Amino acid sequence: MSKKIFLVIAIFLAAIIGLWMWTFVSPNNSISIGGSASVDPLMQRITNQYKKETGTSYIYGSTGSGSGINNVKNGVYDIGFISKEADSVAITGEEDNIIDDNQFIYDAKSSEEYIEKVNAFDSEPYGGDEAIHKVTFGLDSFVFIYNLKGTGFEAFAPYFTFELESLTEETTKNGEGQAPNYEKPRSLVEDSREILESIYEKDDQTDLITWHDLAEMIIEQEDDQETKKELQSHLGEVSNMKVVPYTTTPGSGTRSSFMKISGIEKIGRAVNTYANNGQIFSQINLSPGSLGYLSMGYAENVATMDNLNAVVIKDGDTNWDINDLEHLEETKNTYPLVRPFVALYKEKNIDKVADFLFNLATSKNYEEIFKEEGIRQILLTTDLENRKRDE
Repeated sequence: MSKKIFLVIAIFLAAIIGLWMWTFVSPNNSISIGGSASVDPLMQRITNQYKKETGTSYIYGSTGSGSGINNVKNGVYDIGFISKEADSVAITGEEDNIIDDNQFIYDAKSSEEYIEKVNAFDSEPYGGDEAIHKVTFGLDSFVFIYNLKGTGFEAFAPYFTFELESLTEETTKNGEGQAPNYEKPRSLVEDSREILESIYEKDDQTDLITWHDLAEMIIEQEDDQETKKELQSHLGEVSNMKVVPYTTTPGSGTRSSFMKISGIEKIGRAVNTYANNGQIFSQINLSPGSLGYLSMGYAENVATMDNLNAVVIKDGDTNWDINDLEHLEETKNTYPLVRPFVALYKEKNIDKVADFLFNLATSKNYEEIFKEEGIRQILLTTDLENRKRDE
């Protein structure tokens, strides 16, 4: 046997023995969770803090929302995380076939009481021990940013806005004592959708619109005649540089939420695709004329950068402007264009995961981590805050 073959065999055997030894000595209190890449930065910090508090390790795999769903269904993950609505049909194959735990958590005063409420619920119609439960624990703001360097678009930037459709009583009403439903993202009005469609639905790079085209669309949609006249006077300053769009990968929760909010039915082949928020932020920062969407945790940096701007969000007479550094914290706390962060688990795992999920959703110990990551801790920021769980 040659030395080379012997060395290969020795390395292979060492790897097998190492894996066996790791499995043998790995702690039994290590719990496998994973899914959305957008949730990953938050979960890395939460799981580290939780381990310090309890000694229990939660190992997070950043595999995407689609894998978060499949790995819960297949028993690979004890908890799967997604950054989009929990679509019952897509997850279980049936409508209304996921158990919503937010009311259980809303009513409970401890993780033990949370377990009691789950066990008292008749889950047989949902699959008994195999029933899928969801906990909507966070809201991630959805921000559109662009690199205006070299575009000549500066005069138009304050008027580059996306407007939200009005809320109806149906979407806002919650009965007394009911946990709020934050899973229905608000959509954009037709004018705003038209702009996004013109940017994102192209299949050929040569068909991408220019910043001059975008400026003309803004002028056309402007109602105030004085403003329209003022913008018209600046139109000659705007470049014919292409608006280069960026998106996340197919199957990601971020992309699904974007399509839901924007009403876009397809994303064209001319759109640049990257795996996560960090990569998209880096590419837009380095690419004059580019545009994309990402989480607040990255987008809030725009307020301190000269080459980047965020699209202003409007709801009637109210504006949310991420570019305004002085009022950034207030803007982040009320920003209305959001998508949910959702945890999924099978009922048979409730005893294993209840304490972690209960604390994730409600504990003040994690409040600063949520804020620093640009995520709103849903059940903490409702009237549950007044119940002082962590005294």
